[in-house]
Amino acid sequence: MSNCEENDENVLLAIAEIFDAIADGDEQALARCLESSTIGTMLQFEATYGATPLAYLVEAADVSHLGLVRRLLRSGLCDCEATDSKGRTVLARLAHAHNAHPAFVESIIQLVIEGADDATACFRMLKHNSTELFRTFLALRPMDEARLFQSLTSALTQLSVKRLLIAPELQVFALWKLADYGYRHLSGDWTGNDTDEWRHHIEVVIDCWSAIDRQYDTRKYEDVDDRLLHRLHVIHNHLYFLQHKPFLAYLPMQKVQAIDATNGHSDALIKELMKRVKQIDKRWTEKKMQELKAIHSAARDHLIAQITHRLEHAAHPQNVADRLIALSKQADCAGTIAAVIVASERFDLEHLMRGKDRRTGRRLAKCYTQMKQFYSLHKVIVAFSRIAEAAPANTAVFLNSLRRAVMVLGEAMKNTKSTPNMPNGRVEEAMNRMLTEQFSAMNIFHRDRYARGYSLTRLRVTDELERTVFREIPEHKAVIGAVLHLLYILALANIRRSFYGTLLRCGTLETLRALLMYVGEKDTILPLQHESVQIVQEYFTYVEALFAELRENEVSQTAQFAHIDGQLKLQCSMFEELQAMLDIEKSFDFQSLRKSCFSCNDLATVRRMFHWKMESYHPNRLLETICTKWDASIAKLSYVQELDWRLKWIDPTTISCKLGMLQVALSSADEDYCLSRTRELVESIGVADSVDEQALHMLRDMLRPYYENIFLLPSKWKVLETFCAHRQLLWDKSLARKLRLRDQEHLQALFDNRRTMLRAILEQYGVATADVLYVAVVILTDNILASLEYLQLELCEMLTAVGYFGDSFHYMKHRIPMIQGKNYRNLLAHDSLSYNLLTASGDSKLVINAFVFAQTDVRLFERQSNETVHLNFPTLQDTYRWVEEQQQLLAALKKDDLAQAMQTLISCPISD
Repeated sequence: MSNCEENDENVLLAIAEIFDAIADGDEQALARCLESSTIGTMLQFEATYGATPLAYLVEAADVSHLGLVRRLLRSGLCDCEATDSKGRTVLARLAHAHNAHPAFVESIIQLVIEGADDATACFRMLKHNSTELFRTFLALRPMDEARLFQSLTSALTQLSVKRLLIAPELQVFALWKLADYGYRHLSGDWTGNDTDEWRHHIEVVIDCWSAIDRQYDTRKYEDVDDRLLHRLHVIHNHLYFLQHKPFLAYLPMQKVQAIDATNGHSDALIKELMKRVKQIDKRWTEKKMQELKAIHSAARDHLIAQITHRLEHAAHPQNVADRLIALSKQADCAGTIAAVIVASERFDLEHLMRGKDRRTGRRLAKCYTQMKQFYSLHKVIVAFSRIAEAAPANTAVFLNSLRRAVMVLGEAMKNTKSTPNMPNGRVEEAMNRMLTEQFSAMNIFHRDRYARGYSLTRLRVTDELERTVFREIPEHKAVIGAVLHLLYILALANIRRSFYGTLLRCGTLETLRALLMYVGEKDTILPLQHESVQIVQEYFTYVEALFAELRENEVSQTAQFAHIDGQLKLQCSMFEELQAMLDIEKSFDFQSLRKSCFSCNDLATVRRMFHWKMESYHPNRLLETICTKWDASIAKLSYVQELDWRLKWIDPTTISCKLGMLQVALSSADEDYCLSRTRELVESIGVADSVDEQALHMLRDMLRPYYENIFLLPSKWKVLETFCAHRQLLWDKSLARKLRLRDQEHLQALFDNRRTMLRAILEQYGVATADVLYVAVVILTDNILASLEYLQLELCEMLTAVGYFGDSFHYMKHRIPMIQGKNYRNLLAHDSLSYNLLTASGDSKLVINAFVFAQTDVRLFERQSNETVHLNFPTLQDTYRWVEEQQQLLAALKKDDLAQAMQTLISCPISD
């Protein structure tokens, strides 16, 4: 008999013994069998009997089998996570069965999590992909809210790092738990700032970059794995934490600090003495104080000169000097002061880079600019499509969704360094040429108005006025949409051409093919281009038909029409040139090019193919033509559209004019209403008879910060009290307290009104409880989501103004898939891309937070408890270990090494 046949007989005998032990309920016999079994034995058992030993016992739901189940689980050869054809685990299937035995299910859960800490227990139960089962687990393992938040965060982070997917329903339930707790407890200011934290971020970036340099600088596709992607993700996050902290060497800062370190306390002593002397001889003291101020100013100028000399790469020497002087008065050591300044000020480090690094930096900057342009245009396209699809009949959604769309348009067109907005360049110039600069200016104006504090003007300008203006905007979508999609097509063509250039510069066929393998077989640009081309094609087809008809009418006899007609022909020729580019690409598309690269073994031939490909079309040349020759013919259109009303549909200024009307209304209301409101205030506090017109205007200017954000209520009453004290007017504290309470009630009503609107929209679509929250993530359309986002932004502005929301950015440094506080406001006001990367989460949190805002009662002006919550989260080393575990498991599975796979699963702890 051969060894193979003998082994087969041994396996069959082993599984028969396991089956007999299970049938007899003999724990000792089962333990003996498991000692000599392997994972292969378990697989053979499943092949023979149609189920694993554990599944066989669990499905029987017999409480007397719990001892056997414990034996199987402790052996490490079986678990409850084996799935059926529907993707359900053994335990989840048992929990969802019609004849489920709750007591037995609870007992199995206790066995699964036996000996595990809270985080590990959460991780094990989440992997079963059952919300009902997870709720049962939470009932069995009671944890206070802080422990649950910490454990759930750790478990979700591990799932994310290991790339283990869970059911959308369960994921939304878990995220809701995090968001609900975070909103109530973690949205205020975090007070544990560490001035040396920047050192850690730099060390992490250096470590990751060094690891990539050692292990992945091979230009081979097979070397790209999850460890590389995770390192790149870590680099992104820690560079984001450092984005406002460019650094200089630490020691020179300490040297400069020593210049001023001994002077702070003597200055304070002199000032205190002068205060005492002032009571004796006021005139002499004031004279000497002026002399001391002159000495202090001269010392500051000397310090700035020293900083400029010794720290020549400091961007703002005067800021460094002022901070140095201020910190020196606090008796901190030189190292602490230096660390604070380094972490707070800006320094230029480019001189420390090697030539090779500078070239790499330039390539990254070029790639970033190009993708930033694409991302910005894509945002504009999506936002404008929301405007085009808005339905005025849906009053609960229409106005706020349009506000959100206009705000996103303005944000995308506003050039800032902090968000991926449209960079200065030819695309921006072309957009201003085709749509006029007024289009960008109007959208940016309204973006700034919507994304900032809740101003007094918002109360004055009624929703009905905005609704009247916005109702007409979707009717004038054609020309704006065509222009935006035309620029989008050009941006995509330029990205494709740049990619071909990257392939052309590859030094070897192996490197080129590795890049193509990493990109994949699918042409991801083509579907985006196709949709946009259809929209532009429809517009020009309509306009050409319209002008063909108008050429036969009286309007064609005017000189203005002749000019517009000529411009139309020029614009049509530009679109035909663009179509020719796309036809060239289509004739030899990406798939054909990719196949050629793998079939041809001559690098020179492949390069000639790319040279031909890149010379066949030039999107930037067409963009330059648009910038120099496109004429929107605004003045001519305004004349001839009076002769034929259909011409107003091709006027790109219509939407800008509508938004401009709203701007004028806001600006006029701002000045008039603020003055009338100031007059009402002095009357309400009983000092109107003592305040003349000049004083009234002065008070209005003093109240300007409050008028720009009416939720800054302490500012209002502090200004009024200061004004009365300065003018020696009667200040009735009892009346002021009564009026302040009335203000608080009014502002609370505004806040609750927004919450009610959120709740009404969610309930309109069947989302009244957390149980169906996951449905909302799927079914809510873009316009509904836009409305929810805008209302949340208003709520965030209110919460920030009263101090309920603070800087809780610390929690985003731990990959927690939850955002609250000022960070959530910034996400809504700017862009979600980096926030999603930092938290390894998606846009589902926008719906989840909307539900939390709507369901959670917050009293804006009640004193918030300054509770300190001490939470521990997975470390960076934990994430490295989890990624490594997955890589080892993947390697074992690729080799079909079941023993190694089993050893990896057993030996790797799930959580610390």
